[in-house]
Amino acid sequence: MGTVMLEDVNVELLEARNEFRKYYDAELRKDYVLLEETRRVYLKRLVLCLVGFLLPVWWWFFVCDEPQDGYWTEGLVKFYSIYGIVAYAICCIPFSAYKEKTKSLVMRKILLFFCSSAKLRKNVIRKYDVQESGLVGAFDDIERDDEFEIVKDGVKIVVSEQEITKTVRTGKGSHKQTLFNGVMMMLDFDKKFKGKIVAKEKGGLLFGTRISGGLIWWLSILPLFIVGAMLIISISMLVILNFGDFSFMSSFFFLSVFCVGVWLYLLYKKNSKIQEVLLEDVVFSKKWKVMGTDQVEARYVLTPALMERLLKVKKCFHGNKLDFAFYDNKLLIAVSTNKDMFETTFLLQKAASYHKVNEVVSQLFAVCSVANLIIRQKK
Repeated sequence: MGTVMLEDVNVELLEARNEFRKYYDAELRKDYVLLEETRRVYLKRLVLCLVGFLLPVWWWFFVCDEPQDGYWTEGLVKFYSIYGIVAYAICCIPFSAYKEKTKSLVMRKILLFFCSSAKLRKNVIRKYDVQESGLVGAFDDIERDDEFEIVKDGVKIVVSEQEITKTVRTGKGSHKQTLFNGVMMMLDFDKKFKGKIVAKEKGGLLFGTRISGGLIWWLSILPLFIVGAMLIISISMLVILNFGDFSFMSSFFFLSVFCVGVWLYLLYKKNSKIQEVLLEDVVFSKKWKVMGTDQVEARYVLTPALMERLLKVKKCFHGNKLDFAFYDNKLLIAVSTNKDMFETTFLLQKAASYHKVNEVVSQLFAVCSVANLIIRQKK
């Protein structure tokens, strides 16, 4: 069954590639011919930068000042190090400039193949969306690179390269910890889902074990409970020092503990609605740890067909890990990858390299196939 569905996805992808090839020949080939001329201009700039920085160093090092014993003084090492960093930064300019030139010229046309309205945008996936999904946990900052939006069959699809970080403070200072680095895809449907579904690929902390959702919640709330207990004890000691009334302190202490206990219980009841979803599909259960508020909806949505399309998304984006979440009327897919996405050209390669364009098309189609499947399920 799974093999048949995977073949269906591959057939759909092949058909989309064939359609895009016709579109490429009609709409994009001329642009890539122009880009080849632009590439040669930037390539010449790169060569001039390399010669301009390397020739003086070679001339000084080998001709004007032959190295002697003890030549590598601390000052000279610092000079060459700084010189090398500056040279590297300047030589990278043609690469980045050519990349931006490519995207501004052809990326929107590639997106127009999928829909009549395509936008290169920024900050579409908000912090709220990431927080509400529950895929990353507590974080402080989001750094975005490429981000664009298309509307396909009534579904708004936003694709964004993101790095999500958290500031970790230690006794020696603070540093940023990367919680997520890769591509996030947000699919915005016209109908809401009944509940919330969060699926994390197995192998990570806690989600790769058999620990239940309730115990995970208690472990996460434990630091808050400790802080609350310390606050109660501190206030109680303050009462003793000021009034010396031990009986009042005892009553206050037990009343405070009772209030904190009730508060924690209400919080737990609110969050305990999210429970582990037991799926009939064994293959899906082996791949992802699924938590949800509606067991029936989760089993209806998380089908083998959806799994095949999500795995295709992961493969097309060269992902190391894929997590996803259904909430409100959205599906958020997070693919962890270190590969730079949506690059159809490279300065040291001819502009008309169709396989790089084809790779971007495959990535976008894989996301659209997920949207199409869910639309069919919701009808």
